[in-house]
Amino acid sequence: MKKDRTGIIFLIIALVGFVLIKVVPLVYSPSPSHETGRIEVNKTSIDNDSQGFVKQGNGWFKSSDKQTLVVLDIELANTPEKISAGLKNRKKMEQNQGMLFVFNEMDSKSFWMKNTTIPLDIVYIRKNGTIDSYYKNTTPFSIKLLPSNGQVLYVLEVNAGFMDKHGITKTARFDFNKQEKVKYEK
Repeated sequence: MKKDRTGIIFLIIALVGFVLIKVVPLVYSPSPSHETGRIEVNKTSIDNDSQGFVKQGNGWFKSSDKQTLVVLDIELANTPEKISAGLKNRKKMEQNQGMLFVFNEMDSKSFWMKNTTIPLDIVYIRKNGTIDSYYKNTTPFSIKLLPSNGQVLYVLEVNAGFMDKHGITKTARFDFNKQEKVKYEK
């Protein structure tokens, strides 16, 4: 009888552990559309669909032999609120547009697609413009984390297929100019 009781207690503990590890995070998942290293953003909600794309500069990729592969318009996400909102709830983005996330320091980053309605290519970029890693054709609304391989300062989100269409690989470099101050702002 004591062995049966021990088995039942063990089963109950295992079940409670499973619920805490697997179910609670799904119910109480964080509200931002992106996990952003050490930056915690849960304060402000921005209605992105009504905002539309706001050009704040140009970015470009160059091949290893310094040939320009593509030039694109960029919108900046350089505050906790803009980083949190990202491209969440946007219905569309034109082909040569992208959102550039600017962080306050080099760090490992991890994004997800929660509340993002369009498939994207996500590019993790080091301070010197080299590509750390990327994900192609991400799945809208997915809560799967998409981490960088190493420490990055920028993350660029563009429409899915953008990298393949323009022949962008890990050997390419990214650079940009800006129409306003481009640094992380608290």
